[in-house]
Amino acid sequence: QQLVLSIHRCQLVPHSRGRHKEISKPSRIASGRVPSGPVQAVYTIGSRPPLRNVHFALHVGYDGRAYCGWQLQAPHPSVAGALATAASVLFEAPPRIVGASRTDSGVHARDQRVLMSGKARVNAHRLMVALNGRLPSSIRIFACREVDEKWRPKTDVFGKRYVYRIWCGGA
Repeated sequence: QQLVLSIHRCQLVPHSRGRHKEISKPSRIASGRVPSGPVQAVYTIGSRPPLRNVHFALHVGYDGRAYCGWQLQAPHPSVAGALATAASVLFEAPPRIVGASRTDSGVHARDQRVLMSGKARVNAHRLMVALNGRLPSSIRIFACREVDEKWRPKTDVFGKRYVYRIWCGGA
């Protein structure tokens, strides 16, 4: 299937909340026929979603070799610090970040559950995409969903599993 965008006219329409632009909606081609006549839609130029109080549950994985652990320990690099830095441009103020548990220096996590909350204009999918674009390659967000404000990563997860791999061979 193809999408056809046919603009028959384009005019600016004044509005009390900003400028608007009248454009045609894309129409799907069904059996090779182009729909007759334009279907008009209003597109707001420069509009932004409203700022709202949001709570996100993140599934985070990381290679901990470059970090002093999960918890913020200035001036040393930490996973929570990297998340806070990446999220700072997406939230009105620095977001609250709470992990299900802490890891020590050099320890990896495959599915760490994290609560990130604050005032923002993003939805869960856009937050995940934006964070992955801003985080170092050693930290990835695998899933993100909006949760109730009462959700806590330490108590509202099914369980925790730790795997210790110890090398006992020679150097």
